[in-house]
Amino acid sequence: MIAQADKLVAVFTPKTQVYVHFHADTIEDADALARSEKIGPLLVDQVKLVTGATNVKMTPAIHVGGAGEVVDMYETPTRIRDQVLLRDPYDVAPFSSRLSRGCDMDHTVEFQPGKRGQTRPDNLGPVSRRFHRAKTHGGWQLRQPRAGVFIWETPAGQCFQVDNTGTHRLARRE
Repeated sequence: MIAQADKLVAVFTPKTQVYVHFHADTIEDADALARSEKIGPLLVDQVKLVTGATNVKMTPAIHVGGAGEVVDMYETPTRIRDQVLLRDPYDVAPFSSRLSRGCDMDHTVEFQPGKRGQTRPDNLGPVSRRFHRAKTHGGWQLRQPRAGVFIWETPAGQCFQVDNTGTHRLARRE
């Protein structure tokens, strides 16, 4: 019979990153609901089973509402990227079900060198490389009237709104 170790041995303990969303007040409630990216809904007690034999890195919650931080550079800093990914867990292209963590971070309004304040959550959205290229080179147009709401127009004039409830067809623009 193999005895179980009381402590994890650091050199042999895997380091994993699991994104789990839950309210801080429920961490002691085993029956409270949490949501894990890529896994789905779990009870808080089940999160312990998923992370029990690994080194866990706790990251503070990021508030996803409001204007957020602004930087004057093309590259998106991790803290802003994380805020956008939490706001938009899926690719913001019409009808996409691709998880946003593997997507490009796209400036809704094209980045212009020297112009201040362009890299901010309400001017960013996660899109797959395919849709990023369609927007940049294929005649697709995109606007973001408010943070997390994306209006796409195809070269043929079809319009779609993508938001936290999914993709919705809009009236054609003439």
